[in-house]
Amino acid sequence: MSLHESLKRGLLVALLITVGALSLLAGSAVVGSVAGSLNATMGGKALEANTTLFSGDRLEVKDGAAVVALGAGSRMVFGRQTEAAFLREAEAVTVTLKAGNVSLYHPTAGGAVRVKIGELTIEPGKGYATEGEVAMLDGAVMVTAKTGMLKVGDGKRAQDVKTGQTIKIAKAANGPQGAGAGGAVAEHTWTLSNGLEVGGIGVGGVSTFEAIHAGNKVSDLCKSLSPTVPSCP
Repeated sequence: MSLHESLKRGLLVALLITVGALSLLAGSAVVGSVAGSLNATMGGKALEANTTLFSGDRLEVKDGAAVVALGAGSRMVFGRQTEAAFLREAEAVTVTLKAGNVSLYHPTAGGAVRVKIGELTIEPGKGYATEGEVAMLDGAVMVTAKTGMLKVGDGKRAQDVKTGQTIKIAKAANGPQGAGAGGAVAEHTWTLSNGLEVGGIGVGGVSTFEAIHAGNKVSDLCKSLSPTVPSCP
């Protein structure tokens, strides 16, 4: 093989490697970055500040908290005993909550974000600066709008949760009798109430905000991030 042919082959291989690397990076869409964390892991590894989050990443918080910036001013604070997965979609960043609770802050012109729990989707109302909480507790989902508005839907029905309101979505104790051998089929009851009842929705009856301040280290974390992270006062 001549030197000229060897160089051509070498350049071709280098080009293929470069294209492959660029394709890989393009497929790993950036979701956001970590502003700060305590006792949190990503993929089994300790989560550190300034870590870049990609679509498909999974977050787990133990007895601590994690603050994530999602871009365009939107931020989320994940409380204790929380598991979440991130997905970059064409129209929004979707955070699927597997367990625990999350506080969110979304400015009026912030990038589109939403929280999903099963068939439920929770997202800030357009044109509103919104601060709220979403939590899973004893089979129920609690959504509170501290300011602004959160839109809650499951594909069959939808509800706007406005400033000072809390909605509880829970499986009914006795669902209708199903046609199959499984017997009762669970229904969901939607209970909307006025008043900030967020104090009872966190892990062990403690809200995300209270949970964040439960330990001095977590409190110090939030103090170091304020006022840049309103959801972590």
